[in-house]
Amino acid sequence: KTPPLEKLVLSINGILAGVGWVGSAFMSGKLGRLSYLSLTGGTRELTDDGLKMLAEAVRGGWLVGLTHLSLLDGTGLDLEIQTSEGWREFMRAIGESAEGLPRLQHFSHQSRRSFALALRKLPALETPKHFSLDLDEDGLSSMAQAVGWGDLPVGLESLSIEFRLPEGTSVDSLLDAIAQSQKGLPPCVHDLNFRGGSMGEEVLAALATGEGKLSGLKDLVFECCDIDDGRLQRLGKVFNAHVCPNLRSLRIIDNRISRRGVHAFLCALLPQSLPSLSELVLKRSGREDSRETRRENDAFAVQIRSWFNDREISRRRRGFGHVIARHDERLLIY
Repeated sequence: KTPPLEKLVLSINGILAGVGWVGSAFMSGKLGRLSYLSLTGGTRELTDDGLKMLAEAVRGGWLVGLTHLSLLDGTGLDLEIQTSEGWREFMRAIGESAEGLPRLQHFSHQSRRSFALALRKLPALETPKHFSLDLDEDGLSSMAQAVGWGDLPVGLESLSIEFRLPEGTSVDSLLDAIAQSQKGLPPCVHDLNFRGGSMGEEVLAALATGEGKLSGLKDLVFECCDIDDGRLQRLGKVFNAHVCPNLRSLRIIDNRISRRGVHAFLCALLPQSLPSLSELVLKRSGREDSRETRRENDAFAVQIRSWFNDREISRRRRGFGHVIARHDERLLIY
């Protein structure tokens, strides 16, 4: 009698167009003992239909025994450019299924945009330890749920998140999840770019009432987030509450801020806040060649340099052990 198959590797060009066959084999019960699955082929082999068939196998609970899953085309490129529908359905199937893939430790794929849909149901994931996500509105919702419930895999060491949202899309759900959750933003999230996302003053005020919930952040960007002077000042209070001990770079770009708002923001920051900050970018929205825009951004530069100088003196007087190393050429002020 032939023993049950435990490892399956298919790496011949052309074979992955039939990846649906693998899904069918799972659902027929023929691969019930499989723990290692690797499907690698040419640049057009991971088709929408094949990925959707695998998604059906996930929903049926046929892949719960997998510990290793590799879905690659050999190019290293983002495969969702050609097969976005299939990847989205496959990742969503993992995230919405009853068990997800509870034993999966190693997951190699080329899906930056939809991976967030699956993260909540991959508790044993160990690799990749470092990953970058490009999130749309569905990804935002999934990430907010994962943060709120503390469901991100504990094996992740470094996660970079960049939102690709239509301007004006609210990111309040994620900020509220950070504020309401016991542990806040998972420490594995090192880079966060709120490109296009808007936020309300109320959720920023709520976020400012907690402590230590942004401890892992190293790079934070608010780009085209419709931040005005009031929200900018609220952000200062958020950084005071959470300190952000590892934040090295803060960029607030193309927002509705003025000299008055920048002054209030800098004055609101306490000496112990943002102790590792070495790059601060503040840039108002407006035409690059506009005289008013250039004048405002030049004024921001003067304010920031003065703030770094005063902050360094204040920290020394107050006896803080770490003093910011101020290098004007590193401020990258526009």
